[in-house]
Amino acid sequence: MAYEGAHAGRFEGKVALVTGAGSGMGAAVARRLAAEGARAVALADVDG
Repeated sequence: MAYEGAHAGRFEGKVALVTGAGSGMGAAVARRLAAEGARAVALADVDG
């Protein structure tokens, strides 16, 4: 996903830790942070 706007690249060189990234809002946040340049570390509960 390409994101171009006023905030594009604002997380370049930053690390983001996103919990609940297996689905829903957490997944969307992790994808958006990565699109804006962050090295996203996504965590999900695989046990349900």
